Amino acid sequence: MASLRSFLVRQTHVKRLQNHPEITNTLSIVIRRWFTTIPSNAPWIMKDPRVCVTFKMWLEILHGAPPAVIFTYRNPLEVARSLQGRERETVELLGDGLKLWIWYNRLAVDNSKGLCRITTSNEAVMNDPKLEVIRIREELIKCGLPQRSIKADAVEEFFNEEFMHSTSKGKDVSDSSVCVIPPFHSSLVNPDAKKAEEEIYQVAMKVFCDLKSGEAFELEYEWPVIV
Repeated sequence: MASLRSFLVRQTHVKRLQNHPEITNTLSIVIRRWFTTIPSNAPWIMKDPRVCVTFKMWLEILHGAPPAVIFTYRNPLEVARSLQGRERETVELLGDGLKLWIWYNRLAVDNSKGLCRITTSNEAVMNDPKLEVIRIREELIKCGLPQRSIKADAVEEFFNEEFMHSTSKGKDVSDSSVCVIPPFHSSLVNPDAKKAEEEIYQVAMKVFCDLKSGEAFELEYEWPVIV
């Protein structure tokens, strides 16, 4: 996985994957080599944002055993600010982080089409961790995975505000048709850069609202063009 850890952070890498098959082939070889090192017992779970991009390569390895997908999304502004605060591979500009959020979610939606996909969000989990985890478990059972017991105390201990850095706890997530986009004012000084950052924020938040309503998962959904 060492080769993968240094890859897939910036938007330019995503575009290279689409335009240069040799990079895709190299990544596929690395994934296959890593796959041979994991135990053969199942089920097992994999969590890594880069899977949004490399997911189809993993599907090629899982012959005849398509995985269940837990698709979770988070407020794009929270994600972009988190990328700015990373110790390595920092995304310095907030606007670049917002673009990455759009790219990764689009690829995750596209690459998981046709699979048994359960959708959740950071907001839904933090609003009621135990209830949401139980719902996800029930959906996974419908996907064909074996039933697993859930310890309520362990769930509440794991999901806490410090762990999540920021939380949406207490917000009303029951009505998926309601999605208010809070105002955002860029801290950039350059007028053009400031305007561009505020515009990409609006674009990202529109996608966020469409994920919440389910519209972004529809086949005819038109994703924004990111340059």
